[in-house]
Amino acid sequence: MAIADQLERWRIELAYLEQDMSAIHMHKALWRTTVDAIAEKVDASTPRVWPNHYTMLYVATQAMAVRRLMRSSKDPISWSRLLAEVDKAGPDITIDTLSAAARNRGVSEVIIGLESRWISENWFDADGAFRSDLPRADRDELFRVSVSVLSMADNQIAHLNPQKGSDVRPTFDDLDQAISLLSDITYRYRRLIRGVDLDPTNIRMESGWTNVFAKPLFKSAW
Repeated sequence: MAIADQLERWRIELAYLEQDMSAIHMHKALWRTTVDAIAEKVDASTPRVWPNHYTMLYVATQAMAVRRLMRSSKDPISWSRLLAEVDKAGPDITIDTLSAAARNRGVSEVIIGLESRWISENWFDADGAFRSDLPRADRDELFRVSVSVLSMADNQIAHLNPQKGSDVRPTFDDLDQAISLLSDITYRYRRLIRGVDLDPTNIRMESGWTNVFAKPLFKSAW
């Protein structure tokens, strides 16, 4: 496949990956804001059934989202597959091919010039060759950082495997590190493939989303 065609396919696949990444950050913001508000305003003696249940759902949802984004290289759209393909196509990736792809999508010459400098400094060596070691290292780091989250998703959520699942105890830090690394990779490869400098953690919450909590849903038992 010609590199121009590959870049276009990667751009389309990246849009799906970005969409899932935005959902991950939306879930995180909703969960964090809600459970913090409960902890601040609800008496410590109040049963924690609901916030604990919500946290369980949050962890399961995020772990499966990390698994879905990363999956093995044989899957249609995943970071594992995309990074492996960028690694393999390295010899054909040049500043000119990346600039031409951006130009064909109507990106202004000013933006192309600015992004070309960033790409050259961060993705190419002194001889002008694309550094295929970078996507290779990113793929390895993803699986290293996310190993406990993926194991939990495989053995406790997607499937029931008590023998393996009982040994897995990922922490909130483990989950946050996996999400943080996925965010960083999304940011860098969006700039590389699409020539767009956007922060994937910058999400917009719908105004008034907390209004649903303005009135009690149930009568107090006390």
